[in-house]
Amino acid sequence: MNIQIEVVPLRDNQEISTSELALYHSGCARGRISLRREMSGDRFTLRCDCGLQLDLSEESVSLITYAAIDAQPRLLELPDSATVQVTIREIGS
Repeated sequence: MNIQIEVVPLRDNQEISTSELALYHSGCARGRISLRREMSGDRFTLRCDCGLQLDLSEESVSLITYAAIDAQPRLLELPDSATVQVTIREIGS
């Protein structure tokens, strides 16, 4: 399964935090994706209103955060054979 999500680059004066990330499911009209830390502390859930749900490791979320910092795309290989392309969403898109 190939999934594409878009991340809005962080501004220079913006705090670097997962709660500050603006994520979108590419091609989906539902709006922003939510990213929540699980109670266990080292796992995250990425959820879109269209039904897409991904369970992510802290390492995967770090790669998404790095994409938001340096505005460079990333590719995540998830254990369940899903590939997630992290692309950059232009501001105002």
